[in-house]
Amino acid sequence: MFDWLLSVAAMTSPPLVLSVGWGVPESDITASYMTSVNNEAIILSTMGVTLVAASGDDGANSRTTCGYAPIFPASSAYFTTVGATNGPQAGRAEVAFQSDLNGGVITSG
Repeated sequence: MFDWLLSVAAMTSPPLVLSVGWGVPESDITASYMTSVNNEAIILSTMGVTLVAASGDDGANSRTTCGYAPIFPASSAYFTTVGATNGPQAGRAEVAFQSDLNGGVITSG
């Protein structure tokens, strides 16, 4: 993603809104990578670009991790995070995604 942000920042007229549907648990990437992405996001924001990221189906929790497991770049202060939806892929109406994890419901919409 970092290279993509670099290429957008090099554009003379970048799109004003960029949507990122990809995310990875922060524990799976390095702090230096997150800092690099965040620094590039700051540059893009000075150009008037808004960055939007998917929160992931379980928000800051994970189906395999007990407790807080933030997803990057949704966890970045330089991205606007939006929730996930569910339904159309199975031919049903689109609704905000939610998970029932050990009795606790987490919604992402």
